[in-house]
Amino acid sequence: MHAHQQPATTSKSQVRDAAIQISKPQTLNSHPITCETLDGASYFSTTRRGVHYCAYKQHDSDQWWVSTHRIALGSMHIGGGRYYRDLNDLAANCKAFAALPALLPLI
Repeated sequence: MHAHQQPATTSKSQVRDAAIQISKPQTLNSHPITCETLDGASYFSTTRRGVHYCAYKQHDSDQWWVSTHRIALGSMHIGGGRYYRDLNDLAANCKAFAALPALLPLI
């Protein structure tokens, strides 16, 4: 190591992002799943086949809400959404988040 270089440190988000990239070929996602935590709630986002997806778990139940927005329709399009019973239902019926059960333990 050169004198002007500092040792690299790895943050929890870098480890999570690396794990997401590793699992990407298995998920069929066109983009990796990203996670952002706001006010104690984790929001998971990805894009698949021209649609932006954002999922989060309801605080008081096992239900997940997934909002969708078709990118080609522009920012004025309000999009749609759907509730899923639980994480397994979400993974089985929303291909964009098929890998989410495998990624949650890494976060």
